[in-house]
Amino acid sequence: MGNELDAFSEELRRRLEVRIINKYAVVTAYVRITLKSIGALLLLWATVVLLGGFVSSMKKDDFWSVTIIAFVQAAGVFEAIGFAGMDLYWETQDFYHNVKSWLQKCWCVLNQLPMRQWWKKQIQKVVSVLIVITLYVRAVLVLGLAVSGPCVCLHASSRATNQDYGIADGEAIKANMKRALNLFYNAVSAHSFISVFWMPAQALANKLIEDIVSRQHGFSRKVIRAYLRKTKDMCLKNKTSATSWNFITYGAGLLDSSLPEEYAAGGRVLTMLIDKDIPSQVRRLLIRSPRQRIQKLIDTLAWRSPADQEMTWLAARIVEHLASDLNLAHFPGALECISSLFNQLPVVSGQGTKNLVLPGLRILENLAHDEDNCRAIYNSKGLLSKIVAPLRSNELVQDIKSSAAWTKVVHGSLTVVTKLMSTCAGATGKEMRGLIADDSHVVGNLEAVIDIKSDSSITSLQVGALTVLIQSAVHNPASTFTERLIKRALHIFISTDWTGDYLNHDKNRMKEAKRTANLLKQNAGGALEILSSHPEAIKSFTVCDDDIHRLTELLDCNIKSTECKISATETVEIEISISCRISAAVILKHLSKYDKEPTLRKALEQLFPIQQDEPIKDRTLQALLLSLVVEICENSNIDLAVILLQQTPSDSLEDFVVSLKKMVEDNMYGPGECLAIHKLSCRMVTELMKHDRNIQVIDKRNIVGTLLEASKAMAELESSMLFSGFNHYDRYGVPLKPLLSVLSKNTEDLLTQKKQALGIYTVPASVPIPLP
Repeated sequence: MGNELDAFSEELRRRLEVRIINKYAVVTAYVRITLKSIGALLLLWATVVLLGGFVSSMKKDDFWSVTIIAFVQAAGVFEAIGFAGMDLYWETQDFYHNVKSWLQKCWCVLNQLPMRQWWKKQIQKVVSVLIVITLYVRAVLVLGLAVSGPCVCLHASSRATNQDYGIADGEAIKANMKRALNLFYNAVSAHSFISVFWMPAQALANKLIEDIVSRQHGFSRKVIRAYLRKTKDMCLKNKTSATSWNFITYGAGLLDSSLPEEYAAGGRVLTMLIDKDIPSQVRRLLIRSPRQRIQKLIDTLAWRSPADQEMTWLAARIVEHLASDLNLAHFPGALECISSLFNQLPVVSGQGTKNLVLPGLRILENLAHDEDNCRAIYNSKGLLSKIVAPLRSNELVQDIKSSAAWTKVVHGSLTVVTKLMSTCAGATGKEMRGLIADDSHVVGNLEAVIDIKSDSSITSLQVGALTVLIQSAVHNPASTFTERLIKRALHIFISTDWTGDYLNHDKNRMKEAKRTANLLKQNAGGALEILSSHPEAIKSFTVCDDDIHRLTELLDCNIKSTECKISATETVEIEISISCRISAAVILKHLSKYDKEPTLRKALEQLFPIQQDEPIKDRTLQALLLSLVVEICENSNIDLAVILLQQTPSDSLEDFVVSLKKMVEDNMYGPGECLAIHKLSCRMVTELMKHDRNIQVIDKRNIVGTLLEASKAMAELESSMLFSGFNHYDRYGVPLKPLLSVLSKNTEDLLTQKKQALGIYTVPASVPIPLP
């Protein structure tokens, strides 16, 4: 944890505002402190040395010059009014704009008062005008002092060249006074000159930094200006604080303010940073902040006042990016506040109309990462019906075709429903899936969404609809819509007819259309993979020989793409992804009533290719093809050895054993796919040992010894899986038990028994052969 915090702090220190703005603020702080210290010394010299020691000998002009300079220094015009005044001078445009906006807002409110309150309206108008005049007078005074203070001191110090104190009479006190005055006047001249130069130079530097940061990184000038002013004030108090200060801490700090304007400013800063593709840093810092800060943001979601609409939107954006790290149990009333977003009108601002429904759905989507959160969302009164409401619309398909904004809302609703279905386990997940499966109107709408023939803009929506229907079909595999879903998904997965029509509809964006078409195929394959693995849903699969042939062709890695005809003379190639090949292997493994020999030959060709072919590099596909081969051999009358002899020349059995051994060696150390490969290899070797003619080859190549070595390498992985309770079948059809060590030992024992029966010299594979 300490290393993570150090890395996070270092990442923040490398941020732009830390490297540029904060360093500039430290420099200005040193300059201001230096000028302030010099001013204090000049004040001390004027009061103690000159006015205290030589006041009786000083001429009238020198007396008033020193007194005026002392008063200006004592008032702190240089370090306080001066620099702040120059900042105000360069911000007059914003100042006038803010005052004008405030005055217009006041008058707008006053004009809405009824006529019977006419006198009250006039009095308040006069008061508002007086307030504005006062603000303008104050601004003029500050600007006047900012410019005139150093100039007055500079003019007063010109007495250094007009002194006429004579020392010929031998009065040492006058000689000393003249030296003291010359030193004082020269120091004041230098101090005033530097101050006069530094104030506009600092203002110009402020504008330059604003331009650089705003132009290169798109940050708001108003935010940069406010951050720079705050950073300068901090550095004057503590220069080391700049190292841990940045836009994120600045915005987070403003969230704690009790002033509405500062609270809104903090929301704007953090939202701006989120929009600049740095939400992870904002999230990490806010998650580490006090819980009441996050609770305040959540409570803001329920604000209903029109004046608070902007802050409600900003809070929703921030909570959206925090939601994946939140536990609803720690924030009472959070779901009620989130639910209120679905009842509010869109926020109208200078940047357009913003719909609060979308951030509300995204908040729920991110909260659904946690099972406890999912359970709370499901049990929240009325919230679930609001989430599913877009899917129950009577004109869902028509609205999707006509409105891009409504399409986003439907997609958000589908995403939340999918998360709730997939994350919830036990009774809650079952009830959630049943809620959708039993709603025929929702199911019909989702089926209609899948059937929409449109461009790539709604592909993600179709993928979401397909995912929700899969979960519903798993809940009720015997339903009629499960069979319809399988037919739709199978058509999308293996057919090219719809693909040609789809690409022809979106020819202007062919590259994007091909990508989304491939994505839809992958998700259809994933749906069929899940449904074929279900013991009840597999009964709804009805496939013909042509379907089996197309699925088998997908296993062939030498076929890189499929050809789609988009017109009478034009065709387009769509790449076949690894994901599609994996899904085809799983589907073929679970289907039973088809001629499996061609599929077995194709799988063997891919697993153990001839020398000129490139072997499969994807471990998942490798393990699934191996699982397909083992499944076919163990559950049919096909003799693997005979198939191998027919594949290639007569020595192919030995080549096969060598290739299988190499596969085990290449996957000796690795994740769960490697463990599945080893276990499936044990089963394949056991299958080969059913025939005595294969024993000698297996013994000669010592593949059993390699499997025993692999069992030792995988022992820790298996123990950790046992400890975590992972004790079920995976997608490869390989249970955790029996362990690999048991399977490999059983394979060794079987080999020993076979060798003894055949009279072959017997040395267990686990015992090394002694050297002569």
